[in-house]
Amino acid sequence: MVKRFETEGENARYISGLSVYCEHLIDGRFVTGMRSASGRPYYQGGEDSLGKNWASRFCGNYPIEAFSLEIDGMSLHGRWKWVSSNSFDEAEAVHSVIKLSNEICRVETEVHTKIDETGFFERWLEIKNLSDKPMALSRIEPMRGLLWHVNDRKEHAGRRAAGDEPFTLTTLPFVYWGYEGYTDTRAVSPGTVTFESFHGRSGWGVPWFSVKNNLSGETAVCHLEWSGNWEYSLTNLTPVEQNEIMLLFGIGPKARAPQRMIAAGETVVSPKVHLGLFYGGDFSAVNQTLKHVRNISRKADEKNLLIGAARIVDGELDWLENEVKLSAEAGMEYFMIDAGWYGNWNANWYNSTGDWNVTRFGNTLETAREIIQRHGMKFCLWMELETMGSGSELRKNHPEWALHRDGKPADGEGRILDMSRPEVFDFVLSETLNAFAEHKLDGFKVDYNTCCSEHGENFTEGYIENSSWRYVEALYKIFDRIAEEFPDAVLENCAGGGGRNDLGLFRRFHTSCISDYTVLPRGIKQVNNLSMALPPERLRYYYRHYPTYHSYGSFETQLNILMFCNPLFVGFGRDESWKNADEAAVVSKYVGLFKKFFRPVMIGCEVFHHTPSLSHDNTEKWCALEFSSPCRSKGYAGVFEFLAGRDEYIFKPAGISRQKKYRLTFLSTNESFASDGADLALRGLPIILDGALASEIIMYEETDEK
Repeated sequence: MVKRFETEGENARYISGLSVYCEHLIDGRFVTGMRSASGRPYYQGGEDSLGKNWASRFCGNYPIEAFSLEIDGMSLHGRWKWVSSNSFDEAEAVHSVIKLSNEICRVETEVHTKIDETGFFERWLEIKNLSDKPMALSRIEPMRGLLWHVNDRKEHAGRRAAGDEPFTLTTLPFVYWGYEGYTDTRAVSPGTVTFESFHGRSGWGVPWFSVKNNLSGETAVCHLEWSGNWEYSLTNLTPVEQNEIMLLFGIGPKARAPQRMIAAGETVVSPKVHLGLFYGGDFSAVNQTLKHVRNISRKADEKNLLIGAARIVDGELDWLENEVKLSAEAGMEYFMIDAGWYGNWNANWYNSTGDWNVTRFGNTLETAREIIQRHGMKFCLWMELETMGSGSELRKNHPEWALHRDGKPADGEGRILDMSRPEVFDFVLSETLNAFAEHKLDGFKVDYNTCCSEHGENFTEGYIENSSWRYVEALYKIFDRIAEEFPDAVLENCAGGGGRNDLGLFRRFHTSCISDYTVLPRGIKQVNNLSMALPPERLRYYYRHYPTYHSYGSFETQLNILMFCNPLFVGFGRDESWKNADEAAVVSKYVGLFKKFFRPVMIGCEVFHHTPSLSHDNTEKWCALEFSSPCRSKGYAGVFEFLAGRDEYIFKPAGISRQKKYRLTFLSTNESFASDGADLALRGLPIILDGALASEIIMYEETDEK
């Protein structure tokens, strides 16, 4: 597919497949121009082929600048000069750089854009302080401006009168534990709507949105790659000429100013924004989004997208041999020793973090590793590396290392280590790398079970600087070092459940946890909704983790959810008395199918949300989710019924070819039959379920049967 960057004078054009985006330097302002998913890279007309004259009409009258930047309390929305532009090939993308200098503030800004073949534009800024004094970066939006301009509002007056709003926004906004994956869908009414995370991290929502232009048929999808607090807004604006409608947006990190001090001569790199533009509705937008996220993330395959088991340590390891044996019998591929393997006997796992020793087990986990590997599984270990528990020796020795705000611990208890400080960063990095080397880890899970609202602060260059920016920089450096030094390690991201499912960590880990609260019906809703923004094979689902998981839905329905994500089983048992032969047989059946059929389809699959954007109010009747191989040779779908009643759902596969013939299998009964793709797509397949929280999985595979 086409991907290229071009400039004409002080104008730039970015092309990714059928998605086109233009930017212009007009009267000192670097502004957004044409955006289109129709493929045509030029306007009609010679000298204005990039639409600069069109953009000039809005420049200075409306906030269409391509980025926002405030330094030392001054908005640098103008007075820019074009210095240079260039581009180069980088892996499977084109990487462009436009260099701008400011006439008033001694700042040089490089506007970086990566273009792959998915219709996404990946944008970040590199800001260099050219002066001999420090500068205070107070606010930044690496990407913003005009998203759409509807220039003939009267044409759509009838549709609006019928209740068809111009713009519909879908978000994953919830910032509270247990609500990961719930969506909010609303019309973007005239004015501005803003969403934010304020828990000191990206939150249990995702810094992502999808907005539909109901007048043009386009969809825009945006991700912010940032693991701290964030904010984005959309503005529905009617210009002076009432026949028009504009939709503007802005997205970036959020913190009290200054967010980042920039020393003399220093260059600071902003968070990255990923913006895609598409026609084709939800199916097209979702699958281009998932393809783009896979492109920019760690490469993941069956070597690291493993099905595994885990257990928290609450005493001696006398249970380990049997639990590992039961896990291996069920077909698990790795075993993770979870929280509690370290620190002080007199403190629980939460209060012992920071003391990453194993004195309670004779100073070594060698026996544990030998048991796990002897049963054919990889050895994985849990760490909450950013914290020091109240009962830890680290807290006693270095209380000053806690993240502080207003002279007090930012989280209220002094548990969070302030990794924005060099000495703390060095300690955390050293302890983490030592754990890998000392225990010879095959895999690693990082957790983060705390919040600190507006984060911490430090005195820097005469200012009280918010610590969030430097903290996130430090976090990324640690995980980048792990990947560099231990490239074969299986890496899992968790933050009190799904508290950091942003692209900053998604880029650096193979899997990311969905939630701790994995019970029906919310469990399948989490998988359904989060897979609109993130690849499902990378979403880790903790089965048996929440105490009441068994109270909702049948055993088979609970297991059916696991086939649509990356499952981990918690607690196979301390001894044989924990084993139910009937349960074990069903688990082994599902694990075998996961490895043989479901996982190979899921990795790199196309996803079809037949019931997108499920809410948290439990009013919907159905969830229908389908995964298909891109070549349309095989796939599967799950139909889940939420409300009571013996009802029928007509499932029409979207991941098949109408030219092919398929053999279908119902997982619940193992009934199988062949059918034409055209008949399945046009007439559908009646699914009859009986009662609340019932489900069925339908597997299909291309066949040459006559």
